[in-house]
Amino acid sequence: PRRWKPRSETALYNLSDFEQMLEDRVRVEAFREALQRTVAGKTVLEIGGGTGFFACLAASLGAAQVTSIDSNPLITLGPKTAAANGLSNLHFVCGRSQDFRPEHRAEILLHDLRGNTP
Repeated sequence: PRRWKPRSETALYNLSDFEQMLEDRVRVEAFREALQRTVAGKTVLEIGGGTGFFACLAASLGAAQVTSIDSNPLITLGPKTAAANGLSNLHFVCGRSQDFRPEHRAEILLHDLRGNTP
């Protein structure tokens, strides 16, 4: 299979890496359970959003607004995933979290940081 390489020299992971992370059922289920208990009606900020999977999950579980930021260009897959799942309360940002200034204060911070801070 073709291995997708990010166009950014700063990207820590490629698409195959994210696929492997999402195949970890224990990890994904732990995130799902935590999100299910906490995000309903809340504003969520995800740092290190990767492909936007967990941001979409938070939105589908009732978050009022979700913003996901990552320096990896794969974050551009987020809007496509959101649209394919009928989700519209998400905003995806390709950039460094250190440079990001949210319009609204988040009530929930979502992150699973491995390696460099995105």
